[in-house]
Amino acid sequence: MKKILVVAPYKGFADVFRKVGQQYGKELEIRTGNLGKGVEKALEGEAEGFDIIISRGATAKLIRKSCTIPVINVKITGYDILRTVALMRGYKGKVGIMSYFNVIQGADAIGKLLDFDLTFYQIDSHRDIQNQLDCAGRDGVQVIIGDVISTTEASRRGMHGILINSGEEACIEAIEEAEDVLYYQEREKEKLAEVMPYVDKPVFITNSKGTIESVTGAFYEQLKYPQNTLLKTSIRSIHPHLDVMETVKLKKASTEEIQIENKYFELTRKPVITGEEVTAVVVSLQPLKDSYAGNEQVEQKGEGDDRVYFNQLVTHSERMLHVIELAKKISKSTLPVLLQGAPGTGKTTIAKAIHHEAGKEDSPFVHLHCEAFDEEETLDFFSKWRERVRKNENPGTLYIGEIGKLSRINQRKLLRLLEESRDASWRVISSHYLPLRDLVDQGEFSSELYKCLNSFIIEIPSLKERIGDLEDLIRWFIVSSNTVLGKQIVGISEELKQYLFKYDWPGNLTQLKTTVHQMCILSPGPYIEKKHVHDVIKQLDVAAQVKEPQPSTSIDIKGKTLEEIQREVIDKVMEEEAFNQSSVAKKLGMNRTTLWRKLKEMN
Repeated sequence: MKKILVVAPYKGFADVFRKVGQQYGKELEIRTGNLGKGVEKALEGEAEGFDIIISRGATAKLIRKSCTIPVINVKITGYDILRTVALMRGYKGKVGIMSYFNVIQGADAIGKLLDFDLTFYQIDSHRDIQNQLDCAGRDGVQVIIGDVISTTEASRRGMHGILINSGEEACIEAIEEAEDVLYYQEREKEKLAEVMPYVDKPVFITNSKGTIESVTGAFYEQLKYPQNTLLKTSIRSIHPHLDVMETVKLKKASTEEIQIENKYFELTRKPVITGEEVTAVVVSLQPLKDSYAGNEQVEQKGEGDDRVYFNQLVTHSERMLHVIELAKKISKSTLPVLLQGAPGTGKTTIAKAIHHEAGKEDSPFVHLHCEAFDEEETLDFFSKWRERVRKNENPGTLYIGEIGKLSRINQRKLLRLLEESRDASWRVISSHYLPLRDLVDQGEFSSELYKCLNSFIIEIPSLKERIGDLEDLIRWFIVSSNTVLGKQIVGISEELKQYLFKYDWPGNLTQLKTTVHQMCILSPGPYIEKKHVHDVIKQLDVAAQVKEPQPSTSIDIKGKTLEEIQREVIDKVMEEEAFNQSSVAKKLGMNRTTLWRKLKEMN
């Protein structure tokens, strides 16, 4: 049985192939890797004996240059483009599509059908992306739709990147194409096996790396090699002159005279070209060696780039626009900043944006979450930070989340640290979900430390106070979920939209993002309908109606594991306490550090 390897440039791509394979009973080996990592996975698969590879975009092109077995490039279908473009309808910013010519053509047609203004940036290889992003930046484009590498690079430049996800249709087509290629390849091999014994000249057929796949009997006779000893060996092992590196590289036939074992031969190398690539070399006395295009190293940066830029923040709200404008101005100084706002409003995101707006991309952004560490751990952290500042090790930005939870000892430690380094190049940004002034008045927070921290105070509005942003926020959270889940959700129904607009969102952006992700998991698409997400709506209704703590017996524990019960209890109390982690920890009888770690595991 022929073995098919799928090299997925992103996780969602792998999930779709896994689902299609199970649905249609296809035996697929699925591995994840983008660009250079994808090439590594492909070469490993080839060495393990896989017969064909399926991948997508720039990753597929690189694999095709590096491997000798056939590579199927999953085509981006009209359905894929339609669903992605439809998701952006109603967006007020400027949208660009960056991809190869065939994708640009399809997107242009669909954009016209939907009466949606798109700007197109054609690329012929991954090397074109940086120049085209420069053009997009000058054109004022805020959103780039494209493949993994173009959207990742766009995000690093502060634009929004939306990946065109491959749907089930495209994956099924790719599998069928792979099966067709393998079928006809096998047929050709069978024909060749029948013909080769009757060819009266010494002829090799090699793959693009010079491995011998067929040899005529005449070769064994004339050069006195034992029968059937050369298959699957390198042509170069017979004689260096048989190397076909130049033939593959230039994609041109050549003729020359060579000498082997005191005999002279006219060596004619003729490449066999399939599509754009050399897949074999056939010659009278002929070799092949791959022009390993993988020698050209593709720099692959980490996909977990955590940079945030102000122009990536989604808002049309006057209050939020004022916050962004104020934060941009503040970022130019190194004075401390205090961010205040309810849980889930995006305080950490604003802190990261201030850090990067200040031109500190090469300096670390260090996040100390006061609910995640106990007193001793926090004390140890401040000691190490103090030493780092003294050594002038470019400490960057220290972001202290939920600073109101610092113990008195650690408040004094931080105060001394700030007083000792008033002229240092690093900055501190702190945040809390309650006005810190109230804690000072209640005697729970140091007034001296408060004075050091409040050079600038930024109040972050709740989601309810910027409800006009809800539709755009939902759109971007769908984009994020589509990439993770490999889905092609294009929006939500009008009925569901009205429900979400009426909801209070006590957990703010965090709760909205979680809710949208849950809905994307449950929805078959292309639109999220209310009838498909009853369980999610039920959770929201319960959270909105709860006035008093509900007994734990309200959770059905029948047939569930301890881990599942624990997850449900924490989820329920989080909703009851409006996502306030301190209140949740108190109600569950655990310390904040334990709760924070459990939430991180659950995420």
